[in-house]
Amino acid sequence: MDRRHFLTTFGAMCLVGVTGCLGGDNAPPPRKSNVITTISPSTESLRVEFPADPWVVSRYTTDNNVVPVGVAAAKGGGGAGGRGFTGRTGGSHSNAPKTTHGRIWFFGGGYTDDWYDDHDDETTKYPVEIRTVGVRYYGDDDQFEDISPGPGSVTWDETKSKSGSSVAYGLPLPGWYRIGTHIYGARSGHDFGWECVDCKLKESNGGLTVDEEWKVSPRI
Repeated sequence: MDRRHFLTTFGAMCLVGVTGCLGGDNAPPPRKSNVITTISPSTESLRVEFPADPWVVSRYTTDNNVVPVGVAAAKGGGGAGGRGFTGRTGGSHSNAPKTTHGRIWFFGGGYTDDWYDDHDDETTKYPVEIRTVGVRYYGDDDQFEDISPGPGSVTWDETKSKSGSSVAYGLPLPGWYRIGTHIYGARSGHDFGWECVDCKLKESNGGLTVDEEWKVSPRI
């Protein structure tokens, strides 16, 4: 799929601009979560900070055998298809759906609120613990678009066990990074897989600043 311009067909064709893809199928929206508060580049490191009480919304229940969502590794081409905003490189993102942290919401869109309202009795907000944090550097827009990782784990350049309110990685470079957190139920120990943020760093005033941030979660 061309992330800058592409056609989505569901009985009829509609052209979607460079801002991304809004499909028309019945795929559920991305799950909601709060596991990464800020990503801050400096001349010395890329620092990732975490909330005091991380959580995730899931359809998992402790009394059944629901397959956990988000455990499989991310696939190229943006992972699973279906509706929602996906165009991470190129074009304007002024109309993109945003999270409460101001990140662009991968797979997000106007359908998400309706879905959560209609399935309120199927979802639960779980407290989680972050056990592992991973980082991968992809490079510039073209290099990142060639891979276009979907939700989930990737082949990380570096992983660290989470201890404390933040972790720091070595000297950052301009371009795209994926920051991932492997989360588990704080009470149940259930493996909820990975929650990720894709961010683009750019040079500014002799240093680096975050130019774009995308919250990339598996569909609930």
